[in-house]
Amino acid sequence: MGETEKQKIDLYSFGFRPLDIAAEYKKMMFFYDAGIEQLIAKLQILNKQYRLDSDRNPIETIQHRLKSPQSIQDKMRRKGISITPENVMMTCMI
Repeated sequence: MGETEKQKIDLYSFGFRPLDIAAEYKKMMFFYDAGIEQLIAKLQILNKQYRLDSDRNPIETIQHRLKSPQSIQDKMRRKGISITPENVMMTCMI
């Protein structure tokens, strides 16, 4: 059984159809992105506070990115992680 066939079995064993998987991925990435945006907002507030209160600011730049679906899939394959919604979320965080 090839790797692609095995991944299909893993996904379907959770009761997901392809459209369910895409919808679940979009929902997870929405919450992941929202969490990142909240963290960025807090860091920007801290940055402004440091600039206001002191001459020294430990925050130089603030950047973020979301991995593309292909990048997440490639990383999971490299690490031998089965493709499930839970594993996708965990892979995005590492």
